[in-house]
Amino acid sequence: MMEKAKLPKLMFAKDEFEKAEEQALESLRQSPAVYQAIKALGLTKGQVKQFIGPLLDLKEDCDYCARCPGLAQCKKENPHFVLSLSLDGGFMDRHFDPCPKALEQEKREKRYLERDFPKEWMGEDLFQVDRSDQRAEALIEMSKILQGESKRWLYLIGGKRSGKSILLASFCNTYADTVASPVAFLSSSSFLEEMKSLSFSDKSAFEAKMASYQTCPLLVLDALGEEYVSEYNFSSFLFPLLLSRGRSGLLTCFSSSLKIDEICSLYAPKIGPIRAKQMREFLKDSCQKEIDVGPGGIY
Repeated sequence: MMEKAKLPKLMFAKDEFEKAEEQALESLRQSPAVYQAIKALGLTKGQVKQFIGPLLDLKEDCDYCARCPGLAQCKKENPHFVLSLSLDGGFMDRHFDPCPKALEQEKREKRYLERDFPKEWMGEDLFQVDRSDQRAEALIEMSKILQGESKRWLYLIGGKRSGKSILLASFCNTYADTVASPVAFLSSSSFLEEMKSLSFSDKSAFEAKMASYQTCPLLVLDALGEEYVSEYNFSSFLFPLLLSRGRSGLLTCFSSSLKIDEICSLYAPKIGPIRAKQMREFLKDSCQKEIDVGPGGIY
């Protein structure tokens, strides 16, 4: 008769367990967020040990959010949510609430009439933008506007991927947060295409949308000069919009790879030299200056 195999007894090192537990507790003590949660929940020392698992999860969640990589890069198991704990009948419950940054982004979205830039740029603002020497002049002028020291329009020139568009998006976000809303950030090409289409298909929608762009506190026309150039687009949409905003003293900003003189030369064959000159004088008089943010290739 075969004897049953004897399995060796697994000896659990109590001191190793206690050491690991003490290290975990010390990590909780070093976390201000977890310490505040323990105080808010009124946990005893025994309960801290009892619920060490959920508390460590809370610490991990808080540590990740403290080093937030941005909403678009969030790699949490539950992106754009933050963990919180509650004590109910002797049980620890986990809750997931919307991330404050995600909520703020939703608020920002509602402050836009139109947003022709990537959603991840909604998290940008002038307080965290890269402050390179090339951007210094633009940032100074933007700060003057935000502080109410200037009402002159902005015209940013730069090559492809010079960061001029994201810089204006950051300005838009900050302006909407701190000065006034709604704001509009429009691709020049998309704006003219949409207006032309609506002018033929839905007159009332066209008039409502044009009125909203004429009266919003801040309007950005991005990539000016890349739109389809025609006398109809200029006379029916572009110049009436700019003239209306100019008469009302409403802030308007532009980004372009072309200087104002070059923009007007581009339009001259379609609208004639006299009207091109009128456009040039209007833009140069309205804009603070033409600010060069760099040759491009950075982003």
